[in-house]
Amino acid sequence: MQNDSWFHFSHLASEPNLAHAITTRIGGVSKPPYESLNLAFHTGDDPAAVSQNRALAAEALGVSTIHFMDQIHSDRVVVANDQADDKAAAPQCDALIANQAGYAIGVLVADCLPILFYDPRTRSIGAAHAGRKGTELQIAAKTAIAMRERFGTNPADLLVGIGAGICTDCYEVGGEVAAFWQNLPAACRSALTETDGKFHIDLALANRQTLVACGVADNHIETLARCTRTDSAFFSFRREGVTGRFAALIALSQPRHEKAV
Repeated sequence: MQNDSWFHFSHLASEPNLAHAITTRIGGVSKPPYESLNLAFHTGDDPAAVSQNRALAAEALGVSTIHFMDQIHSDRVVVANDQADDKAAAPQCDALIANQAGYAIGVLVADCLPILFYDPRTRSIGAAHAGRKGTELQIAAKTAIAMRERFGTNPADLLVGIGAGICTDCYEVGGEVAAFWQNLPAACRSALTETDGKFHIDLALANRQTLVACGVADNHIETLARCTRTDSAFFSFRREGVTGRFAALIALSQPRHEKAV
C-alpha cells in the first residue's frame, strides 16, 4: 500500500531497503479541526482516531509499528527499541536513532522542522525534531554525532532530508529572540535576517549549516521547500492554533541483494 499524498526525498527514495515519507493531513479518519491524518495524541483529538491514523500510516510505510517521541524541545537523542507505541512508553527526547529493521521511527510536527537521517554504510537511521529551541541546541548535529558514537556512522556518509516546515518569511521572531540568536554559532547567526525592523529565522538553513559544520556533505542534504503555514496540505500551529500533527517517518527493511526498480 502507498499513499500518493505523501512527500519523499529523492535521494532517500533511491536507496534500497529503506522506506520513508513526509505525511500530510490527507488520508486519515480524524474530524475537524484535526482532519484527517492527525498522528499526535496530545492535540485533543479522539485517541481512537489517532490510533487508527497511526495504523494507516504504518501500513502504508510497510511496518507494523512506528516509534514516536515525547518531544520536549531539547537536544536529547535516544536509541529506539521494541517499546510499545503509546504515549506512556514514548521517551522524552527530540531525536531517535535505530539500526534495526521492521519498525519506523518518526517525528511529529506542525511548523517545526522534521529531519531524517540515513547512513547506507552502517544501515542506521535517525529522526529529529528541530524547532527553534532544538535548532539553537544543534539537535541535528547531535543526532549525527549520536549515530557516530552508537553505530560507527561517518557524518560524511549520511543522507539527510529536512522539512517540511515554516518558511523564513512566515517565521517572524521578536527582538529578544533575535538578540539571543546573534550570540549563537555562525551556522545559526547567518540564518537570522532583519527587514524593516522585523526579524526572521530560516530554520532549514540553520540546520543545514549546522549539519555541514559537523561533517555532513552539503550535497547529501535535501530540503522539502514547502511552507507549512501557507500550504494547506500540512497541519500548521501558527495558521490554525488547535490542529493536528503530521510526521516524518523512516524505516529500515530487510536487506535485498538487488536494488528495487
